[in-house]
Amino acid sequence: MPSRRRYLATLGSGAVAAVAGCSSAIGRPTASEPPDAATPPLDADRQVHGSDGRWSSFGCNAGNTRSVHGIHAGEAPVDGVSEDWRVEVPGLQRRAPVVADGRVFLPGRDAMRVFDAADGTELWRVAGVGDHPVVRGDTVYVADRLDRAVRALAVDGGGERWSVSVDAPPVGPTQYPGAPLIVGAGETVHALDPASGDEQWTRRVFGRVLRSPPVCKGFAVAVATEAGEVSLLDQRTGEGLWRYRLPSPPTCPVGRR
Repeated sequence: MPSRRRYLATLGSGAVAAVAGCSSAIGRPTASEPPDAATPPLDADRQVHGSDGRWSSFGCNAGNTRSVHGIHAGEAPVDGVSEDWRVEVPGLQRRAPVVADGRVFLPGRDAMRVFDAADGTELWRVAGVGDHPVVRGDTVYVADRLDRAVRALAVDGGGERWSVSVDAPPVGPTQYPGAPLIVGAGETVHALDPASGDEQWTRRVFGRVLRSPPVCKGFAVAVATEAGEVSLLDQRTGEGLWRYRLPSPPTCPVGRR
């Protein structure tokens, strides 16, 4: 009967031969033949910055990275760029557009207008929306400062799905995929169920929440206020994780690039 040592040696040599055969079959890039660059697959429900592959909210995604994939996957072209279409805007345009599902969502001073991304045709508009929306699937979430309400609208046509009133003009909103919709209103942060608008929790903060949307990363959401404080809250419960007093009031939201 072969010894245990001889059996393991035989098994090891067979494994090495098998691996060597696989390596030769697959092939290896040489020093003069590097592999093509590739962006890893995107899983929106597990991506740490909440990226969904589209520029679907302020700063592109819930983490405000300004990168469609949540990483620096490339650079925009700067040469050979030509104009496809243009539209007139009423005065100074202070808000950048959001682009998702073949549509351009442009918040303005009095209304948000929605255009066909292919030719610039105006598809619909909604009054009272001057802040960046959030597009998730076939729904666009907006802060209606005119009526002091948070609204969920159909991407196709703008039909209202639900509306929730708040005590002050709302700002934001933002949403990490699979998490509540986060909206600031005065000195209160609201977390709403994106499907129904039902309130999941509220949290008072020191100072009015900035008009720029809160920033999410993983289970936490960071909220900056005009009083110069940044609060980190648990997205699921609203529990305060920590807060930090800045030397002066911030002029833009926190984020990561």
